[in-house]
Amino acid sequence: MTKPFNQAKVYFRKSTDGGETWGLAVNFSLNHIIPFLPTVSFSDNGNPTIMLMGYDTNYTNPAYYTFTSLNGGNSFGSGLKVSAGTPHEVCDCCPAHLSLEGDVSVALFRNNDQNLRDLWAATSIDNGISIDTAQDIDPNNWQINSCPSSGPDAILNEGDLHAVWMSAGSGSSRVYRSNLEVQTQNWSTELIYDRGNNQNYPRISGNSDTIGIVFQNNEDGINNCLFIYSVDGGSSFSEPFDLFGDSTSIQTAPDLVHKNKTFHFVFRDLFSSDLIYRSARFESTLDVQDELESIRLFPNPVEHEINFSSTIRVNDVKVYNMLGQEFIFQLVGGKIDVSSLRAGIYVISFGTGFDSRVMKFEKR
Repeated sequence: MTKPFNQAKVYFRKSTDGGETWGLAVNFSLNHIIPFLPTVSFSDNGNPTIMLMGYDTNYTNPAYYTFTSLNGGNSFGSGLKVSAGTPHEVCDCCPAHLSLEGDVSVALFRNNDQNLRDLWAATSIDNGISIDTAQDIDPNNWQINSCPSSGPDAILNEGDLHAVWMSAGSGSSRVYRSNLEVQTQNWSTELIYDRGNNQNYPRISGNSDTIGIVFQNNEDGINNCLFIYSVDGGSSFSEPFDLFGDSTSIQTAPDLVHKNKTFHFVFRDLFSSDLIYRSARFESTLDVQDELESIRLFPNPVEHEINFSSTIRVNDVKVYNMLGQEFIFQLVGGKIDVSSLRAGIYVISFGTGFDSRVMKFEKR
C-alpha cells in the first residue's frame, strides 16, 4: 500500500518456488474504495482471493470485499461486497479471515451494529461470485464503543468451518470456538477455556481430524500461551498445555501452523524480548518412521508395552487421555508399560529440552 492513505493501493505478488523468486506485482481496481487490512487465501487449484476492508471516499461506511482471480493471480475480478448482508457497518480495525475450499468461501469478520460487535460469517458457494448466506455466529452480544483490534481465525475442511475468536461479552475477554456446517448453515459455539482472568488472540490450524488452537492467557498475573488439540475432527479437545512452561516469562501473540503431522508454534516473550519457536509432532501411524523424525514407537495399536527408540535425548515422557488427564510412566529398557491404561486413544509427549514431540497411540 502507498501513502497518503487516501491514495492507497493493493498489490499482489506470488512465488511458486517456496519464496526463492517472486512474480511481478499486480495492482487491481478498487472501484473508489479506500483499502485497509488486506489478506489473501488460495483455492485448491492455486487461485488467490484477496479480502480487504474498504471505506468509501468520505472515510465512512467500512465494509469487507473479496477480489477473486481465476488465472493464478494475473488478474482479479471487480470485487464482491461480502458484508452486504450485515447490519450497519463492519468493525474497522479488527482484521478478518477468509477460508476457501472448492467453490466454497467463508469470510469471517467482526461487525459493528451500533457498537454491538459480534462475529459474522458470510458464505459463498459459487466461487466468490455471490454471497449465499450471512449470519451472526457469535451469541455474546458484546457492546463496546471502541474497536477491540482482535480478529478471527479459521480452517475449512470437508465442508466444516472451525473458527476461533475473542469476545468480552461475558464481562472479560474470552476465546471461543464455532463450528459451522456450510451446507446446512447450522452452527454451534463454545467457550474454549473457562479459567484465567482473560484470553485473547486465538489462532487455529489443522486438517479433517487433527486440529490445534493456541491463545494468549492471563491467569493470576501470569501471561502465557496455551495450546489445545483435537484428534477427532473437533468433537473434543484436550486440556491446555503451556507452550513454554516458565512462570517468569510474559508470553504474547501466539501463532501456529500444521504441516506434515507437525504443529509449529511461534510466540513472543516480552520478558526476554525473544521470538520463540516450538513444535509438536502428531503421528497417525506410530509404526512408520518419518525420515526426519528421531523418535519411533511400535506397535500401534498396543496392548501391553510400547517399544521406544530415539536418536536424540529425551528428558521426560508424559501420556494424556483425550480429557487431558496426565499419566506417569517410566521408560525402562526402551519400553513403556501401558498395560494399566483403559482402552482408548492416548497422546504421548516426549520432552527433548528444546521442543516436544507428540504422537498418538491406541490402547486395546
